[in-house]
Amino acid sequence: MYLEKLLREALPNIDADLIEKAAKELVGSHATDATASAERIAELENELADHRKEIARLQTILVNQRAGWENASEAALGVLAERARQKRMEGYDDVHDDEHTDFELSSAAAAFLLDAIDRAKGGEGFATPPAIWPWEAKDWRRKPIYRQLEVAAALIIADEERLGRNGLADII
Repeated sequence: MYLEKLLREALPNIDADLIEKAAKELVGSHATDATASAERIAELENELADHRKEIARLQTILVNQRAGWENASEAALGVLAERARQKRMEGYDDVHDDEHTDFELSSAAAAFLLDAIDRAKGGEGFATPPAIWPWEAKDWRRKPIYRQLEVAAALIIADEERLGRNGLADII
């Protein structure tokens, strides 16, 4: 063994058995280190592959989102602006929305839709909230039909976001 020969030349006064043991131990630990290193390299390569897949997934999301806002209609942008207003001006953030676990946000959206549809068809709508309205009657504030549709759509988005945050996006 080359290492043993090298140790004998470097340490001529040391017992030959001791040098042989030392050489075997060094070679053995080096082989173990090499195996561990190879295993770690394989682990890192797998992690790198996983990271590359995640980067590709995120790039696809970015491309799709960019295409979405670049091609969004004025109405869609109005809904997103209303959702941002609800968060910024009304304080209806994620924590607030997560408190509405019984689809109150979607129920409120439905109430606004029912009122808007009735008025758009020549009816008077609901001076007091329809039965599906989830909150107190004093909170019922009608708006112009177009604006009311924006608010309803933003409320539905809020409920969708709530479901997603809480792992309920795929409930049946």
